[in-house]
Amino acid sequence: MQDAALSRFSLLDLFDKRQLENIQETISQATGLAITTLDYKGDMITKATYFPEFCLQMRKKKDLTHSCRSSDGFGVSQSLVNSNNYIYFCPYSLLEVTVPIIVRGQFMGAMLAGKVKCDTAPDEIARLEYLMKYSRAQHLNNRRLQNLYDDIQIVNFTVFFHFVELITMIVSQLSTRERVANTEPELGQEQTLIKAIATPSHLESAISLKNAERAALRARRNLYSLRNVLSSISNLAVLENASKTAEITIMLAEYLSDFEVVGEFIGLAKEMENVKHYLKMQQIRFGDAFDYTVEIPENLYSLEMPSYILMPFVERAVFFGWAAKEDGILKVSVAVDSNETEVTIKVNDNGAGLNGEELGRFFEPYHGNYEGPAIEAGVAGARRRLTELFGLDYDVKINNCPGRGTESVIRYPILLSKRLNLCTG
Repeated sequence: MQDAALSRFSLLDLFDKRQLENIQETISQATGLAITTLDYKGDMITKATYFPEFCLQMRKKKDLTHSCRSSDGFGVSQSLVNSNNYIYFCPYSLLEVTVPIIVRGQFMGAMLAGKVKCDTAPDEIARLEYLMKYSRAQHLNNRRLQNLYDDIQIVNFTVFFHFVELITMIVSQLSTRERVANTEPELGQEQTLIKAIATPSHLESAISLKNAERAALRARRNLYSLRNVLSSISNLAVLENASKTAEITIMLAEYLSDFEVVGEFIGLAKEMENVKHYLKMQQIRFGDAFDYTVEIPENLYSLEMPSYILMPFVERAVFFGWAAKEDGILKVSVAVDSNETEVTIKVNDNGAGLNGEELGRFFEPYHGNYEGPAIEAGVAGARRRLTELFGLDYDVKINNCPGRGTESVIRYPILLSKRLNLCTG
């Protein structure tokens, strides 16, 4: 089928509706997010999978459904204009994303996912409550609706952003030529693999994200099912002779497995393994233009550190180090050291060494439509958590050396019982 001919087809001409809904079910079970599929006009063409009861009720009310449909249309139009994911808050302050479905360069529609609360999103994220002049207070005067709204889960923005990356990978695989349903006579073994992606029968339990920021970060993940999905994508990539896609998908599966349930603290050695998985993925992504080292003395393996502190600074080193670096190899290092009272972790990169104001000017043309705001939100959250645990003296020091790179210095007491909430005087 020629690319120009795609304009005569709708999404449901190209993809089986049940297949799309099975994929939605898989994604929802693996992430806990609501999801549906929209056509290029912003109309729902599949069922509303895992939608909060609040959203279902709002769409049933004749005087309120218009705001929801307008929100859907806005998200789709932004994905169409930018040919990229678009994250925004709906008129009722629920975080959503539209992931475009593009087949051979033709925009066919988008998957809409999210419907969660989030109080850690960057300020740059669009809020339709203001753009569309809808008043939440006015529409939530019904006690039952207010109770349903209160029940909607809260998700940390960094977690949401990683889920978006997973959904994007699945949609991208779905959109390639071999998976355009009803346009190829036989798909053979590839069709079998698609069914493996789209079948939720192996999913053993749904994800339940808790209703607080840190609890959301520690939310239970159905890792077995998630690895099944990624394994199917990896196998499909092998069939397509996309070796790098297969390799990075396997690494993503290992990286996501690091999000298993942990407490307020995690083993230092375990967290270093998490960092290695992430940096290995970046090495696959950038090839010879990226190098990294991770160093931790053996005598520190048995120590612990606060959970969800280190990774935002590693992500920051990679993203901003790479984006602003003019030439040469980007090198990122993570090194652990200690004395009798403290553990120190240094994250270094050899990027441009720009400070916050300079980075703002550098990325100004993107108008917030890039990964930076999400990464900075994660960094701000990590710094806030450290100071809440141990006091202002333990805020992370970020040293920018123009033209030489950036160093982030993380410190915390070896005796974690020195947390502020356990201090007696």
